[in-house]
Amino acid sequence: MFPVIKKTVLSLVAFACGLLPALGAESLYDRVILIVNDVAITQNQVNLQLVEEASQKGLNLKDAQAKRQMKEQIIQTLIDQALLESRSRELKLKVPQSMVDDELANILKARRLTPIMFELFLEKSKTSLFAFKKQIHKKLLRERLLMTEVRSQVIMDSKALKKQFANAKGWDLEVHARHILIQVPQGATAATIQRARKRILELRRKLVKHPSQFNHLAEQFSEDPSAKTNQGDLGYFNRGQMVQEFSKVAFSLPLHTISPPVRTSFGFHLIEVLDRRKNEKLDFAHLEKQFQSQAYQKAYLKEYHRYLKKLKAQAEIIDQR
Repeated sequence: MFPVIKKTVLSLVAFACGLLPALGAESLYDRVILIVNDVAITQNQVNLQLVEEASQKGLNLKDAQAKRQMKEQIIQTLIDQALLESRSRELKLKVPQSMVDDELANILKARRLTPIMFELFLEKSKTSLFAFKKQIHKKLLRERLLMTEVRSQVIMDSKALKKQFANAKGWDLEVHARHILIQVPQGATAATIQRARKRILELRRKLVKHPSQFNHLAEQFSEDPSAKTNQGDLGYFNRGQMVQEFSKVAFSLPLHTISPPVRTSFGFHLIEVLDRRKNEKLDFAHLEKQFQSQAYQKAYLKEYHRYLKKLKAQAEIIDQR
């Protein structure tokens, strides 16, 4: 029983909280591969995250090219985090210990982890409570830095927003779609995600072979609670009514085509678009809040990447790979 609990807790806490780079940091066998200003990135950090992300995304690490690409993405992410950490040190930003303790309590509560399960996690990951809290502290520092130097620069001007809406395409469209959902809980283990992916792919194979069975399969297998009564039929909706990952596929998918599995915060979806139409009532007055939310996210990401590019240009990066 204990090995299963240990494996579950390790994936659940570490990956869900974005703390994987820290795990194994106390291992005796490691080496520094990059130094970003005054922040070191080690081989163990990269390897541990590579294994976990490959498991989460269903990547075969025997595929040399895919492994190389994912490894490079992970390294770039760790460099970005190191740049933010270094900048927060430069600005002498502070995070009270009470915030760290509160964040740890929230993590354990959200993941329903008992003190014993958390101790097993620390033991399995070969880290200490002090080291784990240190990573939470770094994460909160990065968030505070981004709030101070990035989010504060993103201003949504009502006039400019209205002009953006006028130039945007497709916001006057509605889609009629249906879906099948296999849920993936927040903070799910790699094994849970793999099982969900396998189930959704099995359902897709059946639908591609027998499209007329959509209603039946949705009623029988979809984990959307409403599917028992509506067979997965979502009716008509506009771009701002669904989460972005779902909308992006629904508004680009050809009619009467079963989508590949679509991952959202709810889990894996199969989507079929039944109709697409214009709705003249979908003007700025009706969609301002929905459009503003997406416009803000887009503007934030643009400012975030500009900010990272500036930090990188000013940084001293020593590559020891």
